[in-house]
Amino acid sequence: MAALLMLAGGSVIASEEQEIPENLQVPILFKLLTYDRTLMEKSSEFLRVGVLYRRGDGASEQNMEALMEVLSSMAEKTIKGKTFEVVPIPWDRKESIDEGLRSAEVDILYVTRAHKGRLSQITALTRELNILSLTGVVDYVSGGLGVGVGLEEDHPRIMVNLDAVRAEGHDLESQVLRICKKIQSHRE
Repeated sequence: MAALLMLAGGSVIASEEQEIPENLQVPILFKLLTYDRTLMEKSSEFLRVGVLYRRGDGASEQNMEALMEVLSSMAEKTIKGKTFEVVPIPWDRKESIDEGLRSAEVDILYVTRAHKGRLSQITALTRELNILSLTGVVDYVSGGLGVGVGLEEDHPRIMVNLDAVRAEGHDLESQVLRICKKIQSHRE
């Protein structure tokens, strides 16, 4: 895992909200998923990954499309023997996230850019439905999402909000937590 993080370090491109491109985020996040006891104990043979994006927002749609491209290129890969399925979940009105998450029955939710003002709604649902939340926007982790990937000293770093991960009903192994940066939620 540490080698994977160091390997990715040389070609990272910083941006305003998302510090690491999707093609580097996804392998790092998927490696982390193998250390989630809750996901690995599920009886189903596959995991469903939802990609929440804001319909009509160019940055969010671009983020979703890049993620879908990376994830489809990894379609033959497994997470500890479990295959995965990816479902885009558009959010264009207040109710659609609730409807989308419930109908998609996702195990994992990747939250794209352009959701800053909606984090409380998102986290309420991920916690109610026991969905592990992931993102490439570090500020979203301190805003209540579970796991993100960001830059620290020009190297990719997994950021974990342990309180959020636990509230979502997930349990990460201590082996992976040792190399993650622990983030606390902002108090509002």
